[in-house]
Amino acid sequence: MADEKAKKVTYLKMPSFTRFLIGGLIAWWLSSIMNPAFVAIAVLMILIIPILTVDNIFSKQFERAYQQPEEVQPKKMSKSEYQAALEAEAAKKQELEAAEAAKSKGKKTRK
Repeated sequence: MADEKAKKVTYLKMPSFTRFLIGGLIAWWLSSIMNPAFVAIAVLMILIIPILTVDNIFSKQFERAYQQPEEVQPKKMSKSEYQAALEAEAAKKQELEAAEAAKSKGKKTRK
């Protein structure tokens, strides 16, 4: 049963860069003989070469980027550690408020 539900993966072998280049040049040549629309095909075939190069070079980074992120477990604290952290945050807020109050008083007296 597990085999029936398993995802089927098909691998696609991309043509080499030489084939893309030659195909683009042939499309360019055909544009002068048959139809000017072949110029667009030639340009698209030539422009895909850098995209495929980057994909081949950085494929491992792309695989890591699209993996599911790991869940971050919250750090477990004791009640006393939690209270100490809250007190430290409150002290920082008071210091910032005092600094802002000192700045605002200094500005008012200068005028």
